[in-house]
Amino acid sequence: MSAIRTKTGLLFTLCALAPTPVLAHVGTPPLVGIGAGLVHPFGGIDHLLVMMAVGLWAARESRPRQWVLPAVFLTAMVVGLQTPIGILAPIAEPAVVASLLILGGFLALTSTTRLSHATALAATAALMQGYIHGAEASPGIIGGTFTFGLLAGTAAVLIIGSGAGLMCQAQSRPWLTRVFGGLIASAGVASAFAL
Repeated sequence: MSAIRTKTGLLFTLCALAPTPVLAHVGTPPLVGIGAGLVHPFGGIDHLLVMMAVGLWAARESRPRQWVLPAVFLTAMVVGLQTPIGILAPIAEPAVVASLLILGGFLALTSTTRLSHATALAATAALMQGYIHGAEASPGIIGGTFTFGLLAGTAAVLIIGSGAGLMCQAQSRPWLTRVFGGLIASAGVASAFAL
């Protein structure tokens, strides 16, 4: 167990020291259509990692509650998409970075967390992500095919994260979820320095 902790700590340190820019989407050309929405969640590593973290966290819950976090995430993301441009602009990107740090940290350092705490964190992260994605979209298309594609792509990432977490548990390797959490938190540290 000590060797695993040492390797995880070393990996965390190396990732934290890697100079990576915040790969957010604000400032990209306007996006339209279902295809653009579907691939959009895969375009920014910080957003992708937040969704993966929520999926991994959902896999830790008991079977009937495993869908709570993804459902809350998608719902809060829709609210963020509807938020008028400019309201959350000053805090949106720092909040996504904080989400990486917090979600990744909880995955790395704890094996259980209250569902209410996880739900609040997932909702906050999703609200900010939805806001950023909405700011990138062409005016007037929120609620259309782009939004449908965006939610479908986000659901796919959440399912991939949950599947990875369930696979770790099924193979009696729950420590892998902690490693993934450490990597996600490390990306948050690197993104914080890039801000």
